[in-house]
Amino acid sequence: RPPAQAGFGVTTGPLRESKQARSGGAYVFHVQQHAAVAKEMERVLIKVADEPGFFQVMDGAVIGLSFGIAYGRIGDLIIGDHFGKPSSWLLAFQYKGGTPAGYECLSGVCTQFLQGGQQIRLARTGATLLSADGKVLGTGVGIHQTALYDMIGASLLFLVLYGLSRTPRRLGVLTLTFGAWYGALRVVEDFLRVDKRFFGLTGSQWTGLTVSIVCLATLLAWAVRPGHGAPLEPADPLAASEPET
Repeated sequence: RPPAQAGFGVTTGPLRESKQARSGGAYVFHVQQHAAVAKEMERVLIKVADEPGFFQVMDGAVIGLSFGIAYGRIGDLIIGDHFGKPSSWLLAFQYKGGTPAGYECLSGVCTQFLQGGQQIRLARTGATLLSADGKVLGTGVGIHQTALYDMIGASLLFLVLYGLSRTPRRLGVLTLTFGAWYGALRVVEDFLRVDKRFFGLTGSQWTGLTVSIVCLATLLAWAVRPGHGAPLEPADPLAASEPET
């Protein structure tokens, strides 16, 4: 059976079948990513033990974390994971064959069963979202690839955080910027997926919304009252430690 392929108007590269991906190179690549993240977490925890200041630790960690999130999504793109609702826009994933992760394929049609009995049917001719009683809820030439959106958003976040880290700033600004940005990103992304919802939002959306609001409120409070809160962090950390002459 031919491998699945990702298409954004045209085929962009091969997608391994899910079983092959989990036993082959894509799965190994995924494991290596998680191992790298675990190693980074271990380094951060050791630093926390030596320097108990939360923002002192996290301001440095969130830069690497945003890069790690973006890099880690490459594995999701390889195995065809984290698909969303049907879509016809420029970056819609177009099915080219094979078995994406989480789908069952038969005679060129792949099906994923979703929350509440809904299902997505994916074929070379397009994608269809069906209700539990078979009613068509949405169609498109492909489906939203939320892993791609997450990779783009996290990459932009990394660039913003890196830029901020090169300027004088209040200690904690990087951490709060990360929380506000990525929390809002997860809220937007989950609107493109079919998942269990509580009062209109998924669990990830409620968490992301809460974190984003808290971070934005703190940043706003610091902007309104610049003389209060955490101390300023220099653009060059070494400059702060040099003795005055």
